[in-house]
Amino acid sequence: MIKEVKVLRKLHHRGIVKLKNAFIVDSNLVIVMEYASGGELKEYVNTKKKLEEIEAKYIFRQILEAISHCHALNVIHRDLKLENVLFSDKQHKYIKAINS
Repeated sequence: MIKEVKVLRKLHHRGIVKLKNAFIVDSNLVIVMEYASGGELKEYVNTKKKLEEIEAKYIFRQILEAISHCHALNVIHRDLKLENVLFSDKQHKYIKAINS
């Protein structure tokens, strides 16, 4: 668990949910992350049923940029799926990948 916190502290990118704090309470590691109020990409896609190509490309590019940042720091995501991609706000313009 401490290794996960060290990895999260390395990641500073607009497309990655930021680590705000980490501490231990009663032998449990508590990780406080940035709040992304726009919901999951999976919910968004399910609601819309179909994304226009231009919107899908815009979202996909943001995901690739976030993952590229991870790879540049020798970090592998290992659980990239729609549920682990959030929108930063209700306008659904910018994504935030959850690193797990």
